[in-house]
Amino acid sequence: MKTAHHIRFVTAASLFDGHDAAIHIMRRILQSEGAEVIHLGHNRSVHSVVKAAIEEDVQCIAVSSYQGGHVEYFTYMLELLKKYGASHIKVFGGGGGVINPDEIKLLESRGVSKIFSPQDGANLGLVGMICSMLKTCDFYASAPQEILPKKSASAREIGQTISTLELGADREQNQNYFRAKQAIVSAMSQQRGEAAPIIGITGTGGAGKSSLIDELLLRFLTVFKDKKIAVLSVDPTRIKTGGALLGDRIRMNQAENDRVYVRSMATRSANASISETTKEVLQYLSACDFDLVILETAGIGQSDQSVQGLCDFSIYVMTPEYGAPSQLEKIAMLDAAKMVVINKFDKPQSLDALRDVQKAYQRNHKLFDLDVSKMPVFGTCAHIFQDLGTNRLFNRLVSEIAWLKKNSSSWHITPLPEGEPSVHPIIPRKRMRYLSEVADAVREHHSRTKNQAELLGTIDALQQSIEYVSKDHEMSATIKPLQQKKVALEANVDSALLHQIELFFAKQKEYLEPETRYEVRGKQIAVGNFTTSLSHLKIPKVSGPDITSRKDAALFVGKENLPGYFPYTAGVFPFKRHDEDPTRMFAG
Repeated sequence: MKTAHHIRFVTAASLFDGHDAAIHIMRRILQSEGAEVIHLGHNRSVHSVVKAAIEEDVQCIAVSSYQGGHVEYFTYMLELLKKYGASHIKVFGGGGGVINPDEIKLLESRGVSKIFSPQDGANLGLVGMICSMLKTCDFYASAPQEILPKKSASAREIGQTISTLELGADREQNQNYFRAKQAIVSAMSQQRGEAAPIIGITGTGGAGKSSLIDELLLRFLTVFKDKKIAVLSVDPTRIKTGGALLGDRIRMNQAENDRVYVRSMATRSANASISETTKEVLQYLSACDFDLVILETAGIGQSDQSVQGLCDFSIYVMTPEYGAPSQLEKIAMLDAAKMVVINKFDKPQSLDALRDVQKAYQRNHKLFDLDVSKMPVFGTCAHIFQDLGTNRLFNRLVSEIAWLKKNSSSWHITPLPEGEPSVHPIIPRKRMRYLSEVADAVREHHSRTKNQAELLGTIDALQQSIEYVSKDHEMSATIKPLQQKKVALEANVDSALLHQIELFFAKQKEYLEPETRYEVRGKQIAVGNFTTSLSHLKIPKVSGPDITSRKDAALFVGKENLPGYFPYTAGVFPFKRHDEDPTRMFAG
């Protein structure tokens, strides 16, 4: 859908709601229709949603709520938006049939723009609902602002100013914003004051830059009790649709902290890792009341080093999966980066990757007089709590900032405990795909059953041979070797399987009796084994297979078994009683 303005949405699923399928569908359609979506994921509180909406200066909030507390949730959201002077932000919601018609009327009367019901979905379709939201939000969130950097600027004022700088890049379409931007840039060039250091973090897509930044933020907030940090995160615009997924906030748990300001930006151009206004926005944030500014670029390729010139120093983040060592010679950022991080260090061949990157860094910077292990290349596992490798990176990062600030005492710290990065994941690799684990367990069970059945078949064959040979005195000398072989094989038989086989043969005989008995919670239940047909024939309720050998019995009890016994899964109890109430679908 073509809109007159760049429309920005915050999307989320509400607190205590793990049903995120619906909001994922909605935000994907929003992106495909040209919106820039700041996605927060599921289980999000009202405070986190409103904080993100104000910092991101969005026009709209879209929340999926299936948890039942929607009236209180949306009402509190409207109250918080009003409290922070952001009542212009439109609020949309949906919850299938969980939100009833009376509650929809109540919420819309309180100020929610629209709560979509199942009937709306049937009448409009998914794309129709999204287009109606876009039409409602086709305006700029704030008028042009000329708020200069100041120590007392609120999150709302900072967000509005960044929007002015961003929209002012298009002079022809937004002349008022362009003039306001020029006034801000001109005033900033004349301001004199100490600017916050800017760290640029760049790297390949999926290297874990956002997770690494979140872990660094956690350490900054823990070590420094009064410092404030701004994060500017840039993500690519989809050229075909003009939409963008600005999803870095979903990885940053520390964005909830009042000392952290996070702003997401789309590149709004092709083949770029930063937007046109990134430099002005960084300059503005650096002059505000922040002690540190972090720039995160969109994922880059081998030749991109656009982060250079925008920051005081840069960090390049990569993973061990870069290919052959010769590929390192093509990465331009290995020449420019102050530090290199190999994240996701629990992946295979990480130690080899660390050595190769250290050597590449040494060659690029001609540091041959230093030991290769002294190169500023760090292995980290940002997804693992209290990772010692991330601690090492943090300590080095703080020392570099202190050097930039001319060894200011405010940046001196007691170093955090250092060590090698965690190479053992919290969840073992074999358990990262639980369905694969289930499939492996089933395959192993069938393989073990087959092997045990073959073993029992061999033992029974040896026993038959022993019985046959014992009748012929001339062959009596061969009995002892056969017995020894049989004893050796019997040591490998699974005793639990033998018990199941014995139980099967006992049940096989029991099902031929007039009735059978089984126990439920200490109570003996007696059930007839047969029913009488209209032609007075006795029909067995359970007709087991005609098995006489232990080999065949092992295969049956391992793969099928009788009703009520593992791995038979159609019933819990062997029979359904005629007098049961309510009627349940048991076997037999």
